Amino acid sequence: MNTIVKRFLVPFILMPPIALSLAEDKPAPQSTVQREAAIKKFLPTSDKNEHNLINLNNVYMAKELAGRASIDPLLQDTEKLRAKLKETIKTQKHAYTDVLVKHNGRPDAVDSLSRSQLIRISILMDDLLNGDLVNDIGKIIDSTEKNKEAGGLVLIKEGKVHFKALPNASTGINSPQFNANYLFPDDSFKEANAFLFHTHPFIKGQGSSNGPSWNMQASRLGVSITGDTGVALAMSKQYGETHHLVISTVGDPVVRKFNIDYFGGEATNAKEPKNQFDTESLLEHITILDLGIFKY
Repeated sequence: MNTIVKRFLVPFILMPPIALSLAEDKPAPQSTVQREAAIKKFLPTSDKNEHNLINLNNVYMAKELAGRASIDPLLQDTEKLRAKLKETIKTQKHAYTDVLVKHNGRPDAVDSLSRSQLIRISILMDDLLNGDLVNDIGKIIDSTEKNKEAGGLVLIKEGKVHFKALPNASTGINSPQFNANYLFPDDSFKEANAFLFHTHPFIKGQGSSNGPSWNMQASRLGVSITGDTGVALAMSKQYGETHHLVISTVGDPVVRKFNIDYFGGEATNAKEPKNQFDTESLLEHITILDLGIFKY
């Protein structure tokens, strides 16, 4: 995936999310007003202007989830919901990514999710397993030109998850690299969202491309992380927090299956790398979680 943030692909280190104790969890609110206020406290905000995307997206999340009573258990007992999410993901079939990151996308990655990640992924999984969301994603896959990527925003409407496809800004660029991949339109981030998403097609002769892409580019000046993983790292540093989904067609499209992975990071407390070659720390502090394979 290529995005407008590709120019920020430089080495840096992300601090892992700070764990919050159960003592900080409050009784679940009952009214819509109380629930919205509780979600705002649950999700992080920032007073740094360069991190105002955190405020835009998390205030939006609180408002749109205020009418979803099923969110109350998350606000009441974070660790119980964390355990439930982990067990739910374990029951799914997976196509694990080979990206060299901590936990390699497996269910144990749930243990280190921040509250912001936990609330997003829990709601997403609930809607993937109940309702029409899987079929809605399938329609986006089926309507995408062969061997091309699609993408857009994941929104919350009346408490439910919705995928909104956006035009591919790479269309018309005279480069096979950009024409095959998805490029977000310049104004994509002006609309509040829960996740950014893009797809990976099944290409005959090459097979499936599951999970976020990554690449390391070395020079005498240091090592840079590029690809989907590099984009997430760069956006974390620029915006303070970023959440992505990659939807990969599993096998020939006639099988009508896709694998979905979460990848993202929170870098509000980012530190400088130990040195310009400290790629291990970079990869260690980006979260990747394989949510499973779904049939539509």
